Amino acid sequence: MAESIRITYVGGASTTADDARTQYDGASCTGTSLGTHGYHTLTSGSAGTVEYESRQSTAVSLQWTVTGRTAPGTIHMRFEYSASGSFTDTVVLYDNFVTYGAHTTSFVCVAWGTPTSPAICQYGTRIKPGMPAVAIIDQAVINTALALIPGEWLGLLLNIYLGTKQDVTALCAAPPTDPIAITTNLLINPGAAALGVLQRVLWPYFCECTPGATTPVAPPPYAPVQPPGWPATPTYPCDPTTPCADFTDIRRKLDLILGIVGPDLAIDTITQRWRTPFALPASFTHTELVGSGSFSIDRVLGLLITVTALPPGSETWPGNPVYLKDLGWLAVDDGGAMLQELRVTRQQQVWLPQHMQLATTVSYALTPGTQIAVQELTTEP
Repeated sequence: MAESIRITYVGGASTTADDARTQYDGASCTGTSLGTHGYHTLTSGSAGTVEYESRQSTAVSLQWTVTGRTAPGTIHMRFEYSASGSFTDTVVLYDNFVTYGAHTTSFVCVAWGTPTSPAICQYGTRIKPGMPAVAIIDQAVINTALALIPGEWLGLLLNIYLGTKQDVTALCAAPPTDPIAITTNLLINPGAAALGVLQRVLWPYFCECTPGATTPVAPPPYAPVQPPGWPATPTYPCDPTTPCADFTDIRRKLDLILGIVGPDLAIDTITQRWRTPFALPASFTHTELVGSGSFSIDRVLGLLITVTALPPGSETWPGNPVYLKDLGWLAVDDGGAMLQELRVTRQQQVWLPQHMQLATTVSYALTPGTQIAVQELTTEP
């Protein structure tokens, strides 16, 4: 049997369509047509059908076309080349989903002759059996992954990810791509580049090519080059005869870290609660407020103002939400002077004055007929 292409309808057509194939004496399916074959009716039942196309003497390329009859659809196709026609020397030319339109034609063109090498993991990729969908990156994972390269010197960079989580499902969704060249600057500014190195190192540990009709093409081994000036990984000598000295040194350094982290945590907590809160827990509500008056507050982050009654004939301006005219004002003060004031302009609005933590009193002055409720918003626990 001469040079041939094996055509496999891997998955059936999602909607009814017709296909055909034509050989050409020009590259990219150009030049003179050397005859058209096929004209199949494709349905969901076409899955698994296999056919063969022998090369005509002057053929350079083969074009496969599919036309939807009434509705758009898809079909999974695979074209495999064999120079001997026996398909013991199979090379995958194309393996993908073809999308076609209603009463319009889609094209796939493959080249004859010596084809290019098949794609890496031509049947897809997957998580290795037994590996989790989400993994905690610990020292054992990094050490084992680096041993597959090998590239133990990279541990100095990758150890910054100890204790982080890796989405293994996303990692194994595609073949790996080599990250940028490694430089010593990554140790100072790791960013996305260092994360790319980590994921490239982890890929062969967590992932593999999906098996197929032939042995899949494995990704090339990752071979990072250690840049000049890369520091040596620190070593920590240990004297087995004096374990207490090592434990004492560890505890001393932990106390040093706690002394640094403690104040930083306190500052972060205050900032998060008073400047960038994630929530506004509601507290006491002052209801049926009319005319003028005031009430005391203590350590309040903000106020939720709700208009519960409008003056007769009150006017509005367009907006989203609608702007309410001439309802009155609210103000906060620290017992000595006003800190900030707010015009009541919406049916419901949240007010977070910049220095609300200093305020001890809320005052209000409302136009006749206006009634509001004011709910105190406190900091998170």
